[in-house]
Order: sequence, then structure tokens, then C-alpha cells
Amino acid sequence: MGPEEDSRSLATVDIGLIKLAPGTNADRMAATIRDRLPKDVAVKTKAEFVQQELTYWQENTTIGFVFSLLTAMSFIVGIILVYQILYTNVADHWAEYATLKAMGYKNIFLLGVVLQEAVILSILGFIPGFCISTLLYMATANATGLLMEMRTDRALNILLLTFVMCLISGAIAVRKVQATDPAEVFG
Repeated sequence: MGPEEDSRSLATVDIGLIKLAPGTNADRMAATIRDRLPKDVAVKTKAEFVQQELTYWQENTTIGFVFSLLTAMSFIVGIILVYQILYTNVADHWAEYATLKAMGYKNIFLLGVVLQEAVILSILGFIPGFCISTLLYMATANATGLLMEMRTDRALNILLLTFVMCLISGAIAVRKVQATDPAEVFG
């Protein structure tokens, strides 16, 4: 028998929804309902329910673990890729960096130059990545019927992590320049 048949009653309800009038305080209403119902009935606001579901999928399922692992691995791979790009650029301009050092520029100036390149790379990488991700979210939502959207807070977190990833790569890439004696380059 399926749920659409008459065998279902209030004794078999798994989840219920109460629609509140506009302007009603949902937290106060939830507390009032909690006080009046038996303790085996969980009463949650929409925000509490959403957080419970997110926590369940992130912590109690393999998909949460796999997603977290893939996110961390992607961050590390991103650092390596950006490092390779920045280090190649530094190596291509080795003589120019050595000239700047010979002219008296401090290592902090050289770090600033490479970090500026890293910030430019992060912005140039974020823009197409954001556009592609938004299209993939829409395609996934259309294919599965699940609510998937690129929210502003998520996009800002990704932008921040992209900056951090590129700054770490830039700091690693500039180390060799900072340790080099200009006399060795021109020697």
C-alpha cells in the first residue's frame, strides 16, 4: 500500500507543516507549540529544519565526506596549479627581479609584485569559474528537480578562498627570488 491510500492516518505522519500568518514570530510560535505537544514530537522552524538536514547530509552520509574531501583536494590542486603559473612567470622574468634586487628593492617589494599577479589571477580565474558553476547549478537543478542555487554568500566564500589559494601560491613562488643573490644571476 502506498501513502496515497487511506491506510495513512495521523498516527503515521512523519512530518507536518504549519503555515504562519505574515508577521508571526516563528521562533515564539515554535516554542509555544513545543510546550503544548508531547516531548516525542520535534517542533522546528524552517531554519532549524534546514540546518538539521544540512548537518545530517554533511556528517552522517558518505556524500558529505566525499564532498568535503573533494573540496579540500581541489583547494590543494588549485594551489599547485597557480604556483606553477606564478613560478613560470617569475622564472621567465628572473633577470628583471634580480635587477630590482640589485637596485636596492627589498624582498617585500618583490613579494608585493608577485602577490599582485596572484590577485589578478584569482579574479581572472573566479569570473569564468563562477559563470560555469552557475550554469552547472541550473543544469543540475533542471535535471534532478532539486533546489540548487548559487547564493551570494556562497559566491563570496568561493571568491575569498580563491584569493587565499592564489596568495599562498604567490608566497611560495616568490621564495626563490627572495633567496637569490643578484650577483649569481648576472655573474
